Amino acid sequence: MAMTTIAALALAWLPAPQAQQEPAAQKQQDDPQLVALLAKTLAAKSYAFTCTTETVAAAGNPPPAGEGGGDAGGRGGRGGGERNNGDRNTGDRTTKVEGKFQAGSPTSLEVGSMQAFGIDDQLVYRRGDGPGAEWEKFDEVAAGERLGGNNRGGATGGATGGGAPSAGGTTGGGTAGGAGGGAMVPGSRLPTGLMQSRTLFTLQATRPPHELVAKLAGGIVEPKRREADGKVIFEGALAPALAQRYSGLDQVRRMGAQSGRGGGGTAAATATVELVLGADGYVESVIVRATIKGRRGDQLRTLTYRLRDFETTQYEVPKGALDLLAT
Repeated sequence: MAMTTIAALALAWLPAPQAQQEPAAQKQQDDPQLVALLAKTLAAKSYAFTCTTETVAAAGNPPPAGEGGGDAGGRGGRGGGERNNGDRNTGDRTTKVEGKFQAGSPTSLEVGSMQAFGIDDQLVYRRGDGPGAEWEKFDEVAAGERLGGNNRGGATGGATGGGAPSAGGTTGGGTAGGAGGGAMVPGSRLPTGLMQSRTLFTLQATRPPHELVAKLAGGIVEPKRREADGKVIFEGALAPALAQRYSGLDQVRRMGAQSGRGGGGTAAATATVELVLGADGYVESVIVRATIKGRRGDQLRTLTYRLRDFETTQYEVPKGALDLLAT
């Protein structure tokens, strides 16, 4: 199941839709040394992991326009680019997903207090807190429409709330922040429903790291090996198709299609990868450092997987979540 959520920030950085050009396939054989070293991790029946995504906008570029609308109480909009869990002026942000993998079970995922389970692109999440909270299946079409509405809200929100126009919109926000209205996230100008949509897109894109590890034997271009502190480290450029996937560019295009904004048609992603195996023979971490080149310059994204608790991680999936994933 990617994520950092990169939503509207990444969408604004990318070109308008054009004929999509897929990266040329990287033709290379699996590295026999990597195949042997990764076998233990790929055979593991369970483990826990943390997936952290850091997104940094190109220096000197303004935040995307049209984000957020006005406050719920009707204050004028301040234009775009404000982000929860990050710098409101640059759009820089960090997201962290705690996950667990158990063979034969959906992947367990958590962001803050939100709990979810996923199989491939299917995601179910617990709506609300407490014993009465119900499980709900993620509807990416509806979530994309909310994100699209938020971007339109910042640009064309009603004038009821007053406030001078700014870079993000022509009249600021209305009484409910234009089309992107609703109760606001503390410390942010984004309605809670929109933040939830972004979080759910992130959870949907987060995959258990062994899926990436399985591709690395043939996915690192000219891997270089070194050893330090009893660990084995491989580094190199990531093959183009993997760079596109793990840079988050594929997720941006998907979210853009669902929100109606498009984007990403001619953007290009390159990435390097660092793979670390611990003294116990298991993969300890995978770090992908990617650059996405778009119409406003470069966006830098670092995806870090840290793996732990091999063969000791256990969890149960609630029946309500399993039933929804089966539909």
